[in-house]
Parts: sequence; structure tokens; C-alpha cells
Amino acid sequence: MLVEKVPITAWLLVVLVFFVASRLHRPKKSLDILPKVRAEDEPRCLDSEVPFVGHAYNYLTQGPAYLYRLWKQSEEAIFTLKVLNKSVYVFADPEALQAAEKHYKTIINDQLFVEGTSQLFLWSKRQQEIALIHINNPHSAVPSLLKTVRPALRDSLRPGMNLDEIGFRYQKEFGRHVNALAAAGPEKIQLWNWIRTTMTLGAGLATFGSKHPFVTNPSLQADFWAVEKENLKLIFYPFASLVLRKGFKARQRVLRAMSEYTDGGGIEDASSFVRAYHKVLEQYNLTNEELGSFDATVLTAFIGSLIPLGFWVVLFILARPDLLATIRAEVDQCVRPPPSTGRSTSVDMDQLRNNCPVLYASVREASRIAMQAPLFRTVTEDTRIALPSRGETYLLKKGSLAMIAVSCVHGNEKAWGPDIYSFDEKRFLPRNGAASAEVHEGEQIAKADPDIARPVHFDAFTRSAFTPFASGVHLCPGRHYAQSVIMTTVAMFVTSFDVTPLENDGIVIPPMKPELGLGSAKPTHDVGLLVNRRVGFEDVQWGLEGSS
Repeated sequence: MLVEKVPITAWLLVVLVFFVASRLHRPKKSLDILPKVRAEDEPRCLDSEVPFVGHAYNYLTQGPAYLYRLWKQSEEAIFTLKVLNKSVYVFADPEALQAAEKHYKTIINDQLFVEGTSQLFLWSKRQQEIALIHINNPHSAVPSLLKTVRPALRDSLRPGMNLDEIGFRYQKEFGRHVNALAAAGPEKIQLWNWIRTTMTLGAGLATFGSKHPFVTNPSLQADFWAVEKENLKLIFYPFASLVLRKGFKARQRVLRAMSEYTDGGGIEDASSFVRAYHKVLEQYNLTNEELGSFDATVLTAFIGSLIPLGFWVVLFILARPDLLATIRAEVDQCVRPPPSTGRSTSVDMDQLRNNCPVLYASVREASRIAMQAPLFRTVTEDTRIALPSRGETYLLKKGSLAMIAVSCVHGNEKAWGPDIYSFDEKRFLPRNGAASAEVHEGEQIAKADPDIARPVHFDAFTRSAFTPFASGVHLCPGRHYAQSVIMTTVAMFVTSFDVTPLENDGIVIPPMKPELGLGSAKPTHDVGLLVNRRVGFEDVQWGLEGSS
């Protein structure tokens, strides 16, 4: 699949992305961010055609594909980029990523996360301080916000009752939009716009309840996506109120609405997940504005990547009649009760998780292709990284910036084969993995492979080449949430509708806009479809009856 080049923006961005990123993790008592002189045993330094800013310029104009090209040309597992005479270590090989995760205590993301989030969602100075207490004041009697919130997020989003609650809520809201689509006959839609709108409303209501701003004021959806579109610029641009007025104003409205949501008691109708982390936050006596900015952070982290990924999964399936037929056969067995005229039906979530191996594999494969944005870490102490298969050891210097090049590990031909840009769900079916080659039945697959981010039938190298939800201790706690919402979306849409492309040349997969920093890739243009009710589903109404 081809990735479109990013248009060249204001020349200031050439310097800002890496320059400011390097300063976001500055040690509090030091003016030096990265080592000024590269030691001999650091990873090999790759030169750029233009001194000082060449790598930043190329990344901004080519996106993650630039990192992939450097890796293919150099064949280095880890390499160094110099930006303004500073060093950035790029981890491009699954073995290197494995090695980095073994040093999770010295290669961390907390500082970059907090300071980047603070720029984007205007966290107060107090929020930033209490979030990083474990780093800046480890002997404090006040517990770190990050250290206390993470277990609440992880525990409340494990597979179980809390996650099922969100799934049922989402199914009910998304089902309302499915019920309305093509109800009176064939209807034209733009798929990306339709998916983005319905999934945003569904995820907002399922997670934050009926008083969430997306529900009470649907126009705020546009503001949310305007902020999401400009997220890196809002973090890095100086004078954002002047040069990014649309995104700046949209952010103001989103933050104001989230603050009013908290002030108005919206949390009372929120999911158990949201109530759980709000309960943890009570000990810090945050203001409504501070709580609103935290909720906006959670919302963006969870649905900013989730919804584009849902679009790609649906589109990849619709573009392949053979795959569509296979997944329909799987999902039809999960509909309870079986559809009949005038009856309410639903997707049985347990059956969907346990008996749809091809759908499950399709979600994983779409994740591999669409989630290419790099992950950033900081090196807090001098750290030696060993790569046994290469017989290499490298020194990572304290204060350096580390970048996990997801585009490289997701494009590793040793792990995925030569056709890395082609959608092939069979990569993730267990018969392709030596550890579980004998497993074929759907129920057996699900029981052996319950975590979408950890394909157990792969060897360690290939598992490390799949990192859409990060990895190791940094593994995203929302991955089960994403799996549940995406599989529900796909199941209900492909089961309910037959589609015909509005263009005569069939369903064409549009190029992906490269994501420079956050989220999943978006399409460069929308896909027009004529939607008809599928035979046998003409009068079916999706509801909750029959859910388990």
C-alpha cells in the first residue's frame, strides 16, 4: 500500500519537531538534553544531506516511511540521527525493541508523555508535578499520579464485567446508527465520515455516559477531530493562538466542555472504567478544569487511534469479497437471537471474541499496516543494549531521546514476508505460527490467544515485530477496549449491509496519510458507497436482547 507524501508546511516545522521533542524530556537540573559528542560505542550515526536539520525535514515531509528507508539502507538494528548536533537513537529491529524493553527502568516514556500532554491539553503545573513525583521526588509522601492511575486503568479494562459494560453500551449506541442507515432504501455514504461520526458518538457515550459532550452537543465532534488533526502542531508551534487559530479555538471548546461535564455530575453515568480512575484522582483534589484536561487526554488516547483503525478494518474487508464472505459466516453465528423480521437482535460478545479467528486476524493485520507512528522514550541513565544475534552491544547515553520506529518493525520482511504493504489476514492465523500450527478451530484459537497485542503462536522475534499498542511495561491498557469496539463495529456493519462503490472501478483502498506523531493513519480521501440492507437483515433492529 502506498503512503502519500505530506505537503511541505511552514519551514519552522523543520526544526521544531525534533528540537522541541528533545527538550520536552530535559532533566530539571541540567541544561544539556542529549550528549554533545557521540561516543564510539553508541549506535552508528547516519548522516543527512542537509546538516543540522536534514533528518527533521525529511521526517516531516516523508513521515515514518523516512525511518523505514534509513533502516533498509543502513541495515542497522539501532542507529543515531543528529538533529541540531543532538542525538536521537532509532530502534528499527524487533530484537532491538526486545532489548529496549528489558531496560524499562532506564528507557521510559513518562516525561515525554506528561510534558507533551501538558502542551496539548494544557495540564496545570501542579498536574505535571504530581504526575512525575516518582521521577523528580521519589521520596515524597504524595504518590505519583501516573503510578496510581495506571493500575486503575489496567484493572478496569481487563476482559470482564467492566469491559463488557462498555461493549454493551457501545453496541446499543452504534446499533442505533446501523438501524437508521438505509432503513428506507439504498443510501449513499462517505465511509470514513460515517464511521468517524458513529464510532465517536458510540465510544463517547459508552465510556463517559449520556452526559458526555459528544452526546449533549454533537458539534463538539468536529472540534475534537480538529484538535486531533493538529495535535503535533499544538504541542510544538509557538504562538498557537495566532498560527493555529482553528485548532486552538477547538481545543478551548473541548476543554471547556469536558470541565463542564465534570462540574455537572456527568461522571455519575460514566462507565465503571471512568469512575475507577476518577476515584483515584480524588486524592489530589484536582479542579474541574484539571479533571477536564485529564479526561480529554484519556479520550484522545483511546479513540484517536481506535476510530481510524475501525475504518481500515471495515474497508479492507469490504474490498475482499472472499474475506467478507468468511467473516460474515463467522459473525452470523454470533448473532443472538438469529435475525428475523421485526425482531431485535444483538452480537453475543463472548461468541464474537471466541469464535471469529479470521475477524480477529483481520483487526491485527489492519493494525500492523495502519499504525506506523513512532513511539518515544527517554534514556534516564547510561544504558548498554545487547543484540546477541548480531554480536553487538551499544551504549545509550543518559538524557538521550529514543525512538521506536514502528514503521520498521511492522515492515520487517523476516517477520512478515516480502509483501509487507499488502493486507493479508492469514499472517495472523495460528497455522502460520510454528508454536500453534495445529490450532485451527475458532474456540481453541481464542483460548490460546486472548490478547490482541500478544500473538502467542508467534516466536519471540515476530511478536516483537508487532507493536501497535506499544510493548512490555508500556503496553497500552486500552487494547482490549479497542479490540471490543472495533470487532463490534465490523461485525454489525458487514452483517447488516451490502455495499456498492460509487466509483466504477470498484472499492479502491485510498493511500494513508502518514502519522508523524500520534494515532493511526487517516485516509487521504473518503470512499463513497451505496449501502443496501443485506438480504435477511432488512427489518432487523440491533439492540441488547440476547447479549450474554
